[in-house]
Amino acid sequence: MKRIKIWLVLLFSVFLIPAGVSAASGSISVSGPSTAVQGNKVTVTVKISASKGKLGSWQMDLNYDKSFLKLLSASSEGGGSTMVSYSSNGAKSKSYTFTFEAKKTGSTKVSVSSYEAYDFETMDEMSLTSSSKTIRIMTQSELESTYSSNASLNSLGVSNYELSPKFDKNTFEYNVEVENDVTTATITGKKADSNASVSGLNTVELNEGNNRFEVLVTAQKGNTQTYVINIYRKEKNPINVSFSGNDYTVIRKSDELEELTTFEGKEITYQGEEIPALYNEVTDTTLIGVKDANGKINYAILDEDIVGLYNEIKSNNVILYPQKLPESSSFDKYIRKNIKYDDMTVEGYALNKKSNTVIIYAENMETGDLAYYQYDTENQTVQLYSDELEKYYEELLNKYKYIIFGFMGLSFILFLIIILRKPKKVIKVSEYPSEKEDKIKEEKKDKKNKGKKKNHNDEDLTETEIIEQIKEIKVVKNEKKEDEDNTSKKEKKKRQKLTKDFDI
Repeated sequence: MKRIKIWLVLLFSVFLIPAGVSAASGSISVSGPSTAVQGNKVTVTVKISASKGKLGSWQMDLNYDKSFLKLLSASSEGGGSTMVSYSSNGAKSKSYTFTFEAKKTGSTKVSVSSYEAYDFETMDEMSLTSSSKTIRIMTQSELESTYSSNASLNSLGVSNYELSPKFDKNTFEYNVEVENDVTTATITGKKADSNASVSGLNTVELNEGNNRFEVLVTAQKGNTQTYVINIYRKEKNPINVSFSGNDYTVIRKSDELEELTTFEGKEITYQGEEIPALYNEVTDTTLIGVKDANGKINYAILDEDIVGLYNEIKSNNVILYPQKLPESSSFDKYIRKNIKYDDMTVEGYALNKKSNTVIIYAENMETGDLAYYQYDTENQTVQLYSDELEKYYEELLNKYKYIIFGFMGLSFILFLIIILRKPKKVIKVSEYPSEKEDKIKEEKKDKKNKGKKKNHNDEDLTETEIIEQIKEIKVVKNEKKEDEDNTSKKEKKKRQKLTKDFDI
């Protein structure tokens, strides 16, 4: 039936297509995803193209393993796996799509067979090449295990400017400074993995001061990494200040200042210009924002003039401003030790260099009180310092010290007694025989002799005499046992008495 159809197409073409001479050729491609999830849909595209000449008519059959793929829909002429048609004007290409359901896991191939095409002008059969597509069907978990987790960039920059520091895929924040007349900048970059997606690479508008932009990279597996670029647009008339050996620029926009818990925003006049500031009424402290050469924002304490940077320690709902450590005889047993908190160095007292507890001197920014605080460098917690607890432990240690020394002295005395004493000779109980024991021995001897004499005349004894003799032997045995029991009790009492005599 297929052959009849294509010959009808060819006969129809004879009356429409003028004769010509050319060597026609073309190709057939099969494209689609390399992987598919079991139970999901997968679409395959078949395309026939003429590289020389034009397509007049064609016919192809799609081959696939029905145990792996179930055909759901097709754009072919009959809606099945056969593709047969013609072009009245000649075509350079024709595409068909097939939608399948992935039935089971494994690898399967989709290809075409029984294909042929004829040139539009000459009606000669075209020389065709064909390809195939291999699809690996997996479960969802198997597919996700093949996903890439690479969420890095291979490059990042701002057009016509250099990043500081130089780009490294493991460095995630950069700074760029531009002149005041620069109002836009273009952020560029390339992802390290083709399967990843990137957002934030575009042209951005710049305001005066710092402008923060994020470039988000999402890996195929779903994990992300964020790169930050701070583009600082210079101010027209910056207020430059220097203190503590460093140069800073005063921040003149309130939206660049972060809020601090114990401070409220206000406007002040500094060097003849209105600038934003933060004020703590309890401690009467005024802060202004300053920016260093790297664009980092800090807070400076203003008292007629700038006196230094402000840093605070937050812990256990306490906000402290560390002060210079005063000299105190209360900490003669301690050493001075510097600790790091964020970017600041705080001086304190510690029992030794390895101690995790450091006593610092600070102002409570909520109450205005100055006091010593115990700071745990390991857990980063703070509590008010009190020497009462230290005194309690010292007293407790002294108390137990005397108990320990007393116990050690007593143990030493007992040891000497055991080593130096001379043990007395212990007289065995058996060396004090009683009269009863002598009597028992004599009776045993007599009975033994009688027994020997009677043994010679056992044959002359009557039955009655034998019975009487047995009874007599039992009586003797009972008396013997009773005597032995009495003797054992006496011996036990004697031993107990001797033990008491030698008891320490």
